[in-house]
Amino acid sequence: MKSKRSDFYIKREKIEKVALKLLIFFGVLLIIFHFTERYRTDIQNLRVVVGIPNSYMKDFSAEILQKLVLVKKLDDEKPKKGDIFVFNFEKEDYKKLKTFLNKFPGTRIFFLGKPPKIDVREFTELLDKNKVVLGIMEFDDSTGFLNWVAKNRRRKDLIFRVHRIKDKEYESLNLDLQMALSRWKRAVLERSIDLLYITPPPEKFGISYQKYVELILEKLSRYATTDLRLVGYRRIGFSVHIAIICGFLLFLSYSPLFTLIYIFTFLWNISTNSHFTLLASYVGIIGPVAAFATINRKIKTSIGRLFLYPFLAILVGYIVNSMLSEAVFLNQIFLFRGVKLSLITLPGLVMLKELLDPENKVIKTKLSRVDLLIAIIVILGAFYYILRSGNTSLALNFERRFRDFLEKIFLTRPRFKELIGYPFLFVYVFGHRKLLKRYSFLVPVIGSVGIVSTVNTFCHIRAPLWLSTLRSVEGIGIGYMLGSLLNHFLKGSGNKKGEEKLLT
Repeated sequence: MKSKRSDFYIKREKIEKVALKLLIFFGVLLIIFHFTERYRTDIQNLRVVVGIPNSYMKDFSAEILQKLVLVKKLDDEKPKKGDIFVFNFEKEDYKKLKTFLNKFPGTRIFFLGKPPKIDVREFTELLDKNKVVLGIMEFDDSTGFLNWVAKNRRRKDLIFRVHRIKDKEYESLNLDLQMALSRWKRAVLERSIDLLYITPPPEKFGISYQKYVELILEKLSRYATTDLRLVGYRRIGFSVHIAIICGFLLFLSYSPLFTLIYIFTFLWNISTNSHFTLLASYVGIIGPVAAFATINRKIKTSIGRLFLYPFLAILVGYIVNSMLSEAVFLNQIFLFRGVKLSLITLPGLVMLKELLDPENKVIKTKLSRVDLLIAIIVILGAFYYILRSGNTSLALNFERRFRDFLEKIFLTRPRFKELIGYPFLFVYVFGHRKLLKRYSFLVPVIGSVGIVSTVNTFCHIRAPLWLSTLRSVEGIGIGYMLGSLLNHFLKGSGNKKGEEKLLT
């Protein structure tokens, strides 16, 4: 009986080693194919229309107006080709909207304000019947309602995304001119927004409306257009098939149980024709755990681990991104589910393992005042870490300014989580964490944050893939350079080398 069990584990280990080698091979293929396929789509999606309210056209010269689209309110005038309309739910008559859309099919219109008590099915039918191109303003009172409408439309391709800075946001976020310009550019580069709806700037900027728009156009000169292009309703090519294979190999190299769950989830998605929403969430949440544990068990050299940690993190991100690269996700009608869970699962499991490891002696040791202070800092840091996930999360003013500073140096800013996580991962790999004594258990926990942050970067499907890849490479490169400095300091401090007990 014992020999049969031993035989089973030997065969399982061989299968896992082969699966890991195949995963690396197919992973390279996925990165090449998916990057190529997404690049063409992303370049098209980076085209952005800059619009201003029609009522302010007198404030602009004819030369500047040629570069803009005038956003109109509803009236009796027949829409011209290329016109875009805006409707404020809180200030305008809904009956007038119905009459207008019935009279002029194919209208391109976006909405503002909290919707009145409108029947969703009736409103959806109104849009579908008249082939209305629906504009959804992000971070607006109307966003939730319109996203729900978009999910229930037959024509899910007739969607465009809009961004604006509200008057009160200039004050509440303490935005200066440069911060505002960076925000407009970020909306285009990081979220591929289709229309920027620009209203007059606050007086504190000390510039005219036209000058403000000129500065925005100058910052977006490579992307600005007057032709509103929609994301096509199709899946992004061949790479999704490679992604499914990579997902299977990832879990096969980790655990038979999690491989079976992956297969079951895949079959459920296929049978229900529900895209790959659940499968992508499963990979995004459990994939980093599988990658981290597999590397720790199978790879013995420090250099091998330093290479494979970020490589598999990027690969898991590519798997998720490939599975969700179709119009319903690119238009944010459907979203990657489990963002916060994906960010805490791996660090949480590593923390649990470290706390229970008798060698660390964390639980059995009496707590001092310093320990309590460290615990409070860790808890507050974890709370802020979770709170900062997502586009609508809290960001401190100094963090926004530092982010803008990084964007001036790099094309896109590296993520703070990676700049913090990868140096600790570097220390973890080279075994110098024991210098921190009883707090050494925090090193792999913080290091794992870099991995899940890299995966999370690629879960923002609307962001151009090339930009997400560049951001991750920058974060990993800078993180490892900082880690090398930290490692050199610890070696100089005489930290004893040794093999670390790893998560399995």
